[in-house]
Amino acid sequence: MAYFVALIIVIFLGGALLMRKRRSQRHYDYAPKPQPSNSNIVNFNQIQVEPVATPGFATEDIIQRETHSDVADDLLDPRNPGHAEWVKHHPAMESDEEWLADHPETPGAVTT
Repeated sequence: MAYFVALIIVIFLGGALLMRKRRSQRHYDYAPKPQPSNSNIVNFNQIQVEPVATPGFATEDIIQRETHSDVADDLLDPRNPGHAEWVKHHPAMESDEEWLADHPETPGAVTT
């Protein structure tokens, strides 16, 4: 009898743990689409739904969009609009590739 009770408790705790883990994952939930007031809905299968991002997923998406290829504060990145001006004032920070591209007369320089 004790084994049976212990087995039931383990199954219950395992199920609760799995349900909690599933809910904590970032994903989309579904919400009903606004329906016209004259629609005659007979059962739940006729209700159209649309995906709605959970708050965690939406926040992660915003962070990815705002930080992806953001070079505005990285003066060492050649894609930064202020990079060339900054390198003029700090020539020691110029990369080898940039130096070779700026000085094509140097042996071994890359010509494009």
